[in-house]
Amino acid sequence: MSNIFQMLSVAMLIFLSGCGSTGTDKKQDYLQPESMEKLFIETQNYSQLINLYKSELLKKDSVEMRLKLIDSYLQLGDADSALFYLATVSKDEKNRSSYYFMTAQAEYQRGNFSVAEQALSRVLDIDADNSEAINLRGILLVELGETAQARENFNRARLYFIDDIVIKNNLAVLDMLEGDYQRAVNRLAPIYQKGQADEQVEANLVIAYARLEEFEQVKRLLISKMSVQEIMRVYQNLKKQTLQPENDLQAGS
Repeated sequence: MSNIFQMLSVAMLIFLSGCGSTGTDKKQDYLQPESMEKLFIETQNYSQLINLYKSELLKKDSVEMRLKLIDSYLQLGDADSALFYLATVSKDEKNRSSYYFMTAQAEYQRGNFSVAEQALSRVLDIDADNSEAINLRGILLVELGETAQARENFNRARLYFIDDIVIKNNLAVLDMLEGDYQRAVNRLAPIYQKGQADEQVEANLVIAYARLEEFEQVKRLLISKMSVQEIMRVYQNLKKQTLQPENDLQAGS
């Protein structure tokens, strides 16, 4: 799927796709499942997490482990596999909220926004203060062009203590969609300056600077990753490409 964030990610040579390195593989033999899980989560190695959870499920089946497996598929963007395994999970009192939230995530990834909204309504009926569900509803509203309502949902999710970086990123995307690139910079630059920016925040900050035609700022962000000539090409492309909010927003953890 072609979009600004994917183009920038490739151009910046983002390293997360290589987290399952040979060094990591060598370590696996010496780690217990809990340590392996922690390592794979920290390195965002969801393919290995899936293998780990399947291995553990073969030893002992549990709803908790199945939900972890499903979440890993969602993090990997494999909505079909997530829905396949969700069908094997019972919707009892303990896991009903997680079940419907993961359903909403999967249907959102598949572009089935009305089905995702129905699942989110189920989540919020159970837990009205679920910040991740409120945030995802905000993302769905962006997709539907309801930016004012989306902003309300993002701010409401913030009231219920969703990760500040996630919500500031999403609000910055709204700012950019509304043409207020300076406001987006004002939200994201402090995160970057504090060393807290993930690749999504950094990519959106580069986009905002490019739209403001601040090449020197774009160069400052990217100079450690590519040549000046490559930065100029990225800069020129970002100045004219259409924003794709579904790829620039963050659904949280």
